[in-house]
Amino acid sequence: MDMRELAKDRLRQYAPKTAARENLSDEIRELQYRRKSLSSGFQEVPGGKKDPGGREKMLLSCIQKENALKEELYLTDRWLGRMDRALEALTESERELMDGLYIYPEKGAA
Repeated sequence: MDMRELAKDRLRQYAPKTAARENLSDEIRELQYRRKSLSSGFQEVPGGKKDPGGREKMLLSCIQKENALKEELYLTDRWLGRMDRALEALTESERELMDGLYIYPEKGAA
């Protein structure tokens, strides 16, 4: 892949990855809440006599999902950190141009 195309592609990914960071953080908080609910003795959890391990399976599933999301959040933060350092090297007018053309595309930005 051409380096220019690679740079353009990464600039286009910047805004979605920034939103992904927020979404991943929210999902992790939701899973932490569910995990606390499951481990606190919530009686309305499926399982019961037919599936006595239902609560444990749900708790394990929450833990696994949370760990996967934490890893994805870590990788997203690292990616955004590299991009932020690269964007900080630009002048203000260069940054505005990159924002208008690739990060937050606008008609007539060029």
